[in-house]
Amino acid sequence: MHCSRMATHPDTPDENPKSHPTGNAEKDPHDWTTGSEPMTGAQASYLKKLSEEAGEEFDPGLMKADASLKIDELQANTGRGRINEPLMSTKIRLRINLRLRQYGA
Repeated sequence: MHCSRMATHPDTPDENPKSHPTGNAEKDPHDWTTGSEPMTGAQASYLKKLSEEAGEEFDPGLMKADASLKIDELQANTGRGRINEPLMSTKIRLRINLRLRQYGA
């Protein structure tokens, strides 16, 4: 009988999220379990600052997932933060644009 620990043991590299520190980096924010909750105070503060720098109106009613996508968009537009437009992957850019169109932002 063949018994595979990989399928049941949480510390295997394939199942332990800590063994893949960037594994969630590409996860769609709308798939987050807390994505539909109101944005955090830190998100609101940073988004307000980015919005001012970009000359856009700040929306205090965004949920965590939408706030995350908006932050990514504004970071790309302003050149701030970890994502720079030339370095932003096409996949992320398309996801941001799709979500913004879906939610009328």
